[in-house]
Amino acid sequence: MNGREHAEVFSGQRRYLFAVAYRMLGVAEDAEDVLQDAWLRFSRVPLTDIGSPRAFLVQVVTRLSVDLLKSARRRREEYVGTWLPEPISTDEARVDELAARTESVSFAFLLLLERLTPVQRAVLVLHDVLDYTHDEVASMVGTTAAASRQALRRARRALGARRPATTTPSAVTRDLIAQFLEATRDGNLDGLLDTLAPDVVLMSDGGGKAASINRPLAGSTPVARFFKAAGGENQTAVAVLGELNGQPAVLVTEQGRLTNAFLFDTGPQGLTGIYVVRNPDKLRRLGASHRTDA
Repeated sequence: MNGREHAEVFSGQRRYLFAVAYRMLGVAEDAEDVLQDAWLRFSRVPLTDIGSPRAFLVQVVTRLSVDLLKSARRRREEYVGTWLPEPISTDEARVDELAARTESVSFAFLLLLERLTPVQRAVLVLHDVLDYTHDEVASMVGTTAAASRQALRRARRALGARRPATTTPSAVTRDLIAQFLEATRDGNLDGLLDTLAPDVVLMSDGGGKAASINRPLAGSTPVARFFKAAGGENQTAVAVLGELNGQPAVLVTEQGRLTNAFLFDTGPQGLTGIYVVRNPDKLRRLGASHRTDA
C-alpha cells in the first residue's frame, strides 16, 4: 500500500469528515477521536478496493459516531449540571457542501439532536443535512432503506416544529448583543430587559469544573436579574464579539485565557437563547485558536 497516497486522499476529505462527525456528536474532541480511528481503518484498506473514498470514509465515520453516541448517552446523563455542545469556530464548521446549512451546527439544533437515538441522529444528519439518499444512508448506517425511512420519520416526529431556521449574524444582531454586553457591564436592569425576548432561556455549562447555573433559567426578568448581578463580578475580563457555530457569539478572556463562550439565538423580540460554555475542557480547543488570533 502507498501510505502517502492514502494520506493525500484522507487529507482532502478531512474537513468534510470533521463536519460530519461534529454534527453527529456535538463535541469537537470526540469528532477528532472518530477521525483518528477512521484514518487507521482507511489506511489498512487498499485504495484499489475502495470505489468512492468519501463514501467509504463517511460510512466509517458514521458507524464510529453511532457507537460513540451509545456510550456517550450514559456519560451525559451523569454530567454535572447542564450539558451543552462544544463550541467551534464557524470557519471550522463550514464546508462548501454545507455552506447553506449553518443551522445544522447551531446550539439550538445540536441540542435538539440530543432527543434522538444514535441511529435516528445519524440518519437525520445524513439525509436531511448532507442530502444522502436512503439507499446511501442505509449502507452507511448498516441497515435497510426501509429502516432508514422509518428512523427518519421518527426523528422528524421527535423534533416536531422545533427545528431552527437558518440565520446569519447581521449588523442589527451585533448591535443588540453589544447593547446586552454594555447593560451587563453597567448592571443596567432596564437595559438588559430591552435586549431580551420575554421567553428567553439561559443555559450554562460548567461541567462541575467552573461555576454555572445547574438548570436552565427562563423568562426575561429572571435572566436580566442574573446578568445584572453577574455583571460587576469581574471588571478585568475582556469580551470580544465574534461568531461560533454559525451564530453570533462573545468570547470572554481573563488574563489572556478564554473562560467563557457565549452563543446567542435571536428573534423579532430580542435575544431568545443565551448559551454560556464555561467548562474548560470544552474551551481548550477554541482557546488555543483564540490565543493565536489575538
